[in-house]
Amino acid sequence: MEDDSISKARRALILAQVLNITSIFLRVHGGLTTGSIALLADGLDSIANVISLGLAYLFSTLARKPPDEEHPYGHMRIEALSFITSILIMTSILVALSTMLWSKVVVEKLVHVVDVSAIWYAFVSFLILLLSFVVLRRATTESISAKAEVRHILSDVGESSIVFFNIILAVKWTPLFDILATLLIIGLLSYGIIRNLVDLCYEVLDVAANVREEVRKVALSVPGVRGCHAVRTRRVAGKIFVDLHIQVDGQVEVEEAHRIAHEVEEAILSNIPRVVDVVIHIEPIEDEESLNVY
Repeated sequence: MEDDSISKARRALILAQVLNITSIFLRVHGGLTTGSIALLADGLDSIANVISLGLAYLFSTLARKPPDEEHPYGHMRIEALSFITSILIMTSILVALSTMLWSKVVVEKLVHVVDVSAIWYAFVSFLILLLSFVVLRRATTESISAKAEVRHILSDVGESSIVFFNIILAVKWTPLFDILATLLIIGLLSYGIIRNLVDLCYEVLDVAANVREEVRKVALSVPGVRGCHAVRTRRVAGKIFVDLHIQVDGQVEVEEAHRIAHEVEEAILSNIPRVVDVVIHIEPIEDEESLNVY
């Protein structure tokens, strides 16, 4: 049965892809015909978005594959590749923009004119990107692919608004504002790269989810559970895997202990969002001092 959150993420990624393809023509054509380096830079970033969104859709689809013998925890971890590709693409654009900026400032010494039509290209591009961001943001999903692209497109929305206002100033006063907009775009791209690097580290280093105490409280609420310790959690593609030890009376029969463990599992899955797997180890209580040892 298809995970509803992943389905919503895929639909949102497809629509955002269409919107970004539309923006490519406007930005690149506008940058080439109006003389605005900032608008052309915005167009290059739109091309990067289309490539990145396509790969994110691919990784999101692959992540839906069920567990198999070689991947007993499923294939959700593959979505980390979305972060890697997004980082590589944004870094490539960053290098290209820096090179273009150097050429304008050092070689051409700011001698370029920005046509008034660049204002309209910038305004329409801003509206398209804003719509693309809203589409992805409203997709209720834990897909890390969608999260990576929401951050990427959010940086684009900021870039587009900066380009719009600076192009107005470049047309009315001096092309120096066109260069300034390009510098700000480079800064936003750098920030997005750093944020994706941080999230990638959290994803691949098995950082614990902050639900350890909540898991313990839910387990102790189940009748028959006398203690709970050694609670461990890890996040994979927005999902949480849990393992823990519960303590029951030493005189409890195996069948009853198994029933208690099953109730603990169901209680954790039902009460803690995003938990998809629970592994429970049952221990008998040896004495009162052994209760709830971490």
